[in-house]
Amino acid sequence: MGSDSKKPFKFAETSVSHPDRELIIGQMISVSPKEGIQFAAMVTRLSPEQIYIRLVRPSPKQPLQEGECIKVKCWNVEQAFYFESKILKMIDIGNEELAISRPREGVALQRRKAYRVHEPIPLAFTVIEANENNLVGEGVSTKVTSLTVGGLAFETSLPLKDGDKLDMNLRLPPSQVVNVVASVLRVSQNEDLFSVSVKFFQLDVQGQNTLLLFLAQSRPPDETLDAMWVG
Repeated sequence: MGSDSKKPFKFAETSVSHPDRELIIGQMISVSPKEGIQFAAMVTRLSPEQIYIRLVRPSPKQPLQEGECIKVKCWNVEQAFYFESKILKMIDIGNEELAISRPREGVALQRRKAYRVHEPIPLAFTVIEANENNLVGEGVSTKVTSLTVGGLAFETSLPLKDGDKLDMNLRLPPSQVVNVVASVLRVSQNEDLFSVSVKFFQLDVQGQNTLLLFLAQSRPPDETLDAMWVG
């Protein structure tokens, strides 16, 4: 990445109480024990006092320690949440599963205010769930007409409907592929084509960060975005 990717970004930021209330079992999160180091993790259990997580790719070179303070990132469709936590217990030797403290407060960033790009980015998708059963399994290659970190828009000849689910592969320049599962939000017809807007609802940490970096590098010189722990 060029040096431009390291510049600070700027989103709408608000303080929130108990940001961990957004967490659900099976949700992907990002854990950062120190600047420049991130671990992807999945929430496995929730209790009134603790959050239990399992690291997706534990690294023996950067072991986590009991009592260590960490930063945690989670997100939903419109917001990313950041809070500080503490490692309460390492559940196995490989540092793969641990219990962390639940926060009282944190920060919410409005992802929908992120810069939007209108580049013809290659997009391939497969319909995995549809109102019209005959569309399930259909594969399409097209171009993105609008992209943010929370969703995108494109045109297709397929008569998709609100609520249809798509497994998508975005090909970001120069050679990065982001896989995401999306849900159709709106469809409008223009002659023989349908203009489709979708929202992302299954996007891993690496994909999220790749999108944020791409949006940051695509912004005009006077635009700034804020994306913590992206790099």
